Amino acid sequence: MEIDIPNFINKEIFNDLLLIDKDDTEFLKDLIEMYLDQALDIINNLYNFVKSRNFEEVSKQSHKFKGSSVSIGLINIGLSCEKIENLIKNNSNLSNDNIFIEVTKELVLLEIYFNQAKDFLLKFIAFATRYPSLSV
Repeated sequence: MEIDIPNFINKEIFNDLLLIDKDDTEFLKDLIEMYLDQALDIINNLYNFVKSRNFEEVSKQSHKFKGSSVSIGLINIGLSCEKIENLIKNNSNLSNDNIFIEVTKELVLLEIYFNQAKDFLLKFIAFATRYPSLSV
């Protein structure tokens, strides 16, 4: 059985993760479930830190989220997190209000990308449960 990987997921990374679990997809399913649980917390934290204008913590959380997202092939989320980090790091000449506006815009995009990825990942888990021998 084969599953189509959307273009916002790095197929090579995702396929490598499947190869780790070549006889069984439990490892990848567990990894995805753990990622999704942590991601929701991180996104909520990001909104709270942006709202309180704690940009140092926004940058730290974005960096953390970038790493975990890229490790499972979520390209758009990784790029969005990197953009948030760069907005904070490279815009010392902007006012806090302008940084707030720009980071908030990117955070909304990040959440859209996350919801797309979450939809695919939940379908993948359901599919993998039904058809344990997957290829992509």
